[in-house]
Amino acid sequence: MRVRSYAVGLLLVAGILPLLVFGYLSMESWKRTTVAEARRTNELLSQSAAYRISDYLAHERAQLVAAGLGMLLAPSKNAHHLAEANLIGFPHWHNLTLLDPSGKSLVRAPSSGYQRPAVRESAALAGTSVYSKVREADASRDGPFAHSMSMAVPVSVVGALRGVVLVDIDLISLWKPIHAIR
Repeated sequence: MRVRSYAVGLLLVAGILPLLVFGYLSMESWKRTTVAEARRTNELLSQSAAYRISDYLAHERAQLVAAGLGMLLAPSKNAHHLAEANLIGFPHWHNLTLLDPSGKSLVRAPSSGYQRPAVRESAALAGTSVYSKVREADASRDGPFAHSMSMAVPVSVVGALRGVVLVDIDLISLWKPIHAIR
């Protein structure tokens, strides 16, 4: 009987106790590794989202500069038609406005239901792009389903400020690059 209990005790100490200790240490190591990996993955995802948003805004800015140059260089009677065409070509743009360097409105579209974009253009008149804070979706402004923001972008020709383009942009098209993040 003593030999049997000694054998069972030896089996417990030599066989099962190391397995329990190893299991406990493995679980603790796994928890630390999992938390660290989740944190690193979240950081990479947030960096990717930030880069995509930055690229999106840079692309919108470049399109606005091109639209502004077209309206500036077009004959004055055609500039309004060009502004309306830009609103058709870029359906997420609203309330397109072109200002001269003194701040006087040269062109604004659409012809009906126009609201001046809610952004201070003074910095843009000094040569720096200005972005408003993102506004929540509002059915009375840019549409009930899209958050929006306003932009004021300087337009220069051969290094000389020729005007400023103001626009309200709904951010519905921002979702495509964001959903592409994996």
